[in-house]
Amino acid sequence: MGERPASAELRIRTVLFDLDGTLSKSESGIIGSLRQAFDDLGLPRLDDHSERSLIGPTFADALPPLVGADIVPKLIERYRVHYATGMFDTELYDGALEVLDDLRAREVTLAVATSKPEFHAKPVIDHLGLADHFITVAGDSLNYERRTKALVIAEALRRLGHPDPATVLMVGDRKHDVEGAAAHGIPTIGAGWGYGQPGELVEAGAVEVFPVPRDLLVAHGRLLMFDNRGAIGVVSRGGNNAARGRLGAANGEHTSLAGQ
Repeated sequence: MGERPASAELRIRTVLFDLDGTLSKSESGIIGSLRQAFDDLGLPRLDDHSERSLIGPTFADALPPLVGADIVPKLIERYRVHYATGMFDTELYDGALEVLDDLRAREVTLAVATSKPEFHAKPVIDHLGLADHFITVAGDSLNYERRTKALVIAEALRRLGHPDPATVLMVGDRKHDVEGAAAHGIPTIGAGWGYGQPGELVEAGAVEVFPVPRDLLVAHGRLLMFDNRGAIGVVSRGGNNAARGRLGAANGEHTSLAGQ
């Protein structure tokens, strides 16, 4: 990984992680429970593309365009019945634990910010053996009080004592992660190994996208040394102008994107 910067020199002090598609490979449990819910209500199952698109955003927002708003409450109710056991049909992405361990060794504060209800997210984190890695696990409520990623991130930041956004990074696999973090002035590193569509993260404004978790290990020293105000940073070929404007290259060199 190269020379490790002293903790006092780090610009980034807090990293927020999405859960599904970033830390956990959860497609089987989520889609399996969803299919059972569709079967319970006698609904035709969605195509594979539509099913996969549902991993990440809140069901209350993502399902109505696919099945109609009227049936969504019953569908979610049946989904939760099956997901009570299906949520444990998940596993860590290869390399994710090493990434978390490396950040902890650098004394970086870690937290989860997920659109999954906390009622489910916390047991999943426990099941994956990650409870000791995170200061807090922030998610939505069962009645969708934090139904946008921006609201989830706001709650995570509140619990962390409102750190300066210039010292925070988000890591996520969907555009909702990028957009939610941007609402707080926080840039996002894209998890290209997750459930986002090709180009989704770059188009949304991710400052850099990595194809596998272990690539973050190589980049940690560089990523943690950038300043969101523009002093030190990375510049990507994608992303929106606001994100690029906050991040200047450390040595005048642009960092190329890997993955999407």
